[in-house]
Amino acid sequence: MTFVTSIFINLSRLNLRTLRMQKILTLAVWVKKILHSKDAGSSKNFLQKTDYIYNVRGWLRKINDPSLANDNDVFGMELNYENVSNMNGLAPSGFYNGNIAGMKWGVKNDMIRGYGFQYDELNLIGEADYAGGTDLSNDDGYYKVDNIDYDNNGNIMSLSRYAGNVRFDNLIYHYYPNSNQLYWMEDGGNTTAEADGYPNGTSGNYIYDENGNMKHDGGKNLNVSYNHLNLP
Repeated sequence: MTFVTSIFINLSRLNLRTLRMQKILTLAVWVKKILHSKDAGSSKNFLQKTDYIYNVRGWLRKINDPSLANDNDVFGMELNYENVSNMNGLAPSGFYNGNIAGMKWGVKNDMIRGYGFQYDELNLIGEADYAGGTDLSNDDGYYKVDNIDYDNNGNIMSLSRYAGNVRFDNLIYHYYPNSNQLYWMEDGGNTTAEADGYPNGTSGNYIYDENGNMKHDGGKNLNVSYNHLNLP
């Protein structure tokens, strides 16, 4: 059984437009969202439709399709868990514990892109390998992320990012003693015109208020103030 709901907006005294229609399963999962119609009658044409697909466990599998082949889609995404047969080797193996083994996405007027993920024994992500193209056979490793290491609290200690053969971020994270709060960072990456990474060198100190809110970003030399609701 499903519920179909509509949201209307009256843009003028003469025209009633449907801003959004959505189809929701009784299990409270979104399966379809149809966006914006100028038609006021019972028969409506919509500018955009978004489909949501789930596996038998209720995990999100797709938003539209990365190929953008239907319904004037402008964005599509696919998440792969245990079955990685359509990842062309980018994701080495599937997982049955909810970890995402690989993902693909497509944006209008751009090629399909994807990442394959690997995890450590604690299910913390350790590497993300990149490829592009319809069958994910182009630019293998071009925008990969690796060298991800963690401390015993799960805080990231190191991370490297690439653009082509250039490691533009080689980050080392430092934390306040006996704390999970970031203290300062250092970056030994190389400059490249293809990516705007973390500023090379050593950052200033990250500073926090008594509620744990960051009030000074040592990487951007940016101060942040908060109101009584802890909102910036």
